[in-house]
Amino acid sequence: MLKDGRRLSDRDLAALQCLIPDLACRFTEDNYSLDEHGAIGLLQHYGLPTWMVDFTARLGYAFAFAAAGSATVGRVAVMPLRALSETRGVVNLTDHQWAERPRRQAAFGVITTAELPDLKSEAARSCLDLSWYEFPVSGDDRAYLKAKRDDLVRRSDDPSAGFLRFHITEYVEAHGKFSPELADWLLERIPIAPRCYRVMGFDAGKVVLSHLGAYVLPNYDPGNEVVHSRRYWSSARRESSWDRMRGWTWPSEGSVTADPRTYHPDS
Repeated sequence: MLKDGRRLSDRDLAALQCLIPDLACRFTEDNYSLDEHGAIGLLQHYGLPTWMVDFTARLGYAFAFAAAGSATVGRVAVMPLRALSETRGVVNLTDHQWAERPRRQAAFGVITTAELPDLKSEAARSCLDLSWYEFPVSGDDRAYLKAKRDDLVRRSDDPSAGFLRFHITEYVEAHGKFSPELADWLLERIPIAPRCYRVMGFDAGKVVLSHLGAYVLPNYDPGNEVVHSRRYWSSARRESSWDRMRGWTWPSEGSVTADPRTYHPDS
């Protein structure tokens, strides 16, 4: 569902079901080399729906996510550590190779299955030894915990924040644009950050990069970047992200820059 209440069509849902596995596969290739669960963990923590459910090893972080919205009652699920070794569906993301956000959040992921479709179900509670707790959320609580939540998802110093946007743009270049509704749905969920890096050198014709957060870029405007990605992704717009690549070459060793399709300081 979009923020204005519109729901995605069956066609858009089918397009999303093609996009997500393609992106997961992309993150298992050589320059990332994640396993399937690590790739799904990256997609999950940067805004795409997957069959993974987030957990954290730190209770305070769970409270921050549970209370950051508008509800007056927060809910958290607690799973004992012994379930981690007994359950194959639990993935440790606390040392994720390519994603800063799950590391920052001390994250674990529970892979849901047909047998465990709902973590509130009796089957899930029994299998994972889950307990659910509710707590009241006051206005002061919400303000405090929202600030904590915002810190856990901040983009400015997250080198991985722009990966998903970059690869969605590549997907559109290869497969065609999305409907305006699906483009907006994606833009409401994933970080619209630059894929930023320092050029470390060149090895056998390949560039060696060190990924950086957006804080190193001048004139980075998230609102402006949303506008440009909508132009690239939405079938209602004619612009192509390939136009940004005409005449573009890798900068010299030591340069700090960003992929031109994810950074538009000149507009």
